[in-house]
Amino acid sequence: VFYNTGLTLFNENNLDESYVFLKKSCFIIEKIIENNDLKVLEKEENFKNLRQSSLNLLIKCCIKKEDPYSIEESQKLLNLSLKVQPNSLDPLKLLIDLYCVTHKADTFDAEYFQSLLMKMLMSVDIPENYTEISRILNQYSYQHPKVTQACLTYILNNKIDDECKKEQPEDSKVKPIFERCLISLVWHLSHQRKDLDPIKKISEINELLEFTERKISKKLSKECQVSIKSLLWSMGKKYYKEKKYDLALSCYGLCLHRLFIPNSETNDISKADANEDTDIINRSIL
Repeated sequence: VFYNTGLTLFNENNLDESYVFLKKSCFIIEKIIENNDLKVLEKEENFKNLRQSSLNLLIKCCIKKEDPYSIEESQKLLNLSLKVQPNSLDPLKLLIDLYCVTHKADTFDAEYFQSLLMKMLMSVDIPENYTEISRILNQYSYQHPKVTQACLTYILNNKIDDECKKEQPEDSKVKPIFERCLISLVWHLSHQRKDLDPIKKISEINELLEFTERKISKKLSKECQVSIKSLLWSMGKKYYKEKKYDLALSCYGLCLHRLFIPNSETNDISKADANEDTDIINRSIL
């Protein structure tokens, strides 16, 4: 009852009242733990979920209030939450949110912020949490594209790439995540990294495609190929309009990478589609 009331008030942005009810919910839960065997209680899934949800929402409430006392309390509660949920995404997200609230532009440390994101990536199951992780990284991609790129590169290099070398069933969750991560990386390099020299940018994309070719055992899906080639095509058109023809040619050339050559043994992408794409690219090059 206390948690549900606190949640309703939080959603109504009534933070002071929400805090009171959530605090009471957490207090009651901890008292139950004091008087019972925690190992037995944690086997009760409903109790475990209620404890985590109450604690995380109370932290959210404190962070959102932003006054010094609430921020200090959120830091203490986060330490508890990280112990209660060591491999859960929720407290790690809150840790990142807290840092962003307490460190504005003049005190923001990009390296430390990246270390928080990396801590999140190293602690959680990437395939199970990739949708939410992707949302978090996209949230910061405009302000911190270099940091976001580093995180995506880490995921691709250290978390899911080896899984893609294995023979996977059709319903595998790993390869689609690999492809989503790859598309995000190409997007960051081609459209977000405005601080990067164009030649360096094209070189890094080429290295990424070479890396992908080495790591995967099966062709990329048609959707993935089309997405990446569209990004590269758009990048080339931009340079063409700016009369940077050498750069445009390099981008169009990436669209003809070996990764995008159709595999005669699979139906991932038809030869007709591939030939049509190649003809368009060749006409642009000419």
